Amino acid sequence: MSRQCPGITRSGDRCTAIVQEGEYHCYWHNPANSDKRRRIASRGGKGKRSKFSKDLHQLLEDLTERVISGDLEPYPASVAGQLTGVRLRLLEHERKLRETEELERRVEELTEIVEQMERRQKRMGLEDKVKKLEKAVQGNTESFELSDGIQYRYDPDKTFSTMFSHFMNCLRADYHHEERPGPPESLVAVSKAKNRRRALNQTMKGSSFLAYEVEPLIEEGQFVPKKLTTAGPVG
Repeated sequence: MSRQCPGITRSGDRCTAIVQEGEYHCYWHNPANSDKRRRIASRGGKGKRSKFSKDLHQLLEDLTERVISGDLEPYPASVAGQLTGVRLRLLEHERKLRETEELERRVEELTEIVEQMERRQKRMGLEDKVKKLEKAVQGNTESFELSDGIQYRYDPDKTFSTMFSHFMNCLRADYHHEERPGPPESLVAVSKAKNRRRALNQTMKGSSFLAYEVEPLIEEGQFVPKKLTTAGPVG
């Protein structure tokens, strides 16, 4: 003999489902099936679910229960299920849209990084060109530091030639009892160098064609004429 389920629906009415033979409750009200019903309800996702997802699961469970119990006609339930499906597809569309927006944001970030790298490379390339241009303008130059921190640059070959010419002019002036020419620019720079000994050795290249005493020039930066002939310098 068929028997009605004694369970109570969510609306507070008695369940109208017919209990199978040998059972006391219908499937949805049988306490033995509670764990299974929870597992079915949780198949939509693991871990923490959004409130909207839980509400949808609850709605579907309630619709199913009401259809089985006879509280709801199948057609309205079918329509409700279709609407729920529409909402689920809308959720999926929104999820894909968010993923697309996130992808676009990442592409923009990567594009900005690439543009920054290109600008940096262009700037570095320009700096390299400037350095090469400076080197080309400077030619074969050397330098030493002055006492005020400035780098004095000079052409070593031209400077040595100037030093030698100055020495010969001083020697000629002493021979003719004439006044010597003043020290060349490179020697004046040596007298103002931070390390005068090193600067002198660097510019003279170890030669002795110097018309001045070495020690006063190195120690005090003074130009003391060296005796080049028996007569010596004028004055």
